Amino acid sequence: MESYKIMKLRDLDETYIYKTVKLFVDGFHNVITVSKDKEILRQLFYSTIIPDMFYVCLDGEEVIGLLGYGNKQKRAVYFNKEICKKLFGKLKGSLVCW
Repeated sequence: MESYKIMKLRDLDETYIYKTVKLFVDGFHNVITVSKDKEILRQLFYSTIIPDMFYVCLDGEEVIGLLGYGNKQKRAVYFNKEICKKLFGKLKGSLVCW
């Protein structure tokens, strides 16, 4: 029987944030229309994830699932306008964050 662990992302180190972002981008890159470049998308989402608002499913050291949630006070992701502008340029970056 396989043993999985569910953990809050904030309780794990930075490498797990990257693994979570990689899983997210690899799974959803075909529906994210702001860029086709997976590395750009990873940079974008790495900077947006709020670890307090995510749970991950671990199989050993690997992130195999994720759940982000939000409420009236806090969201699972926060788009930083400056990072968006750096990745996409002034106009497109501003639109992504809007």
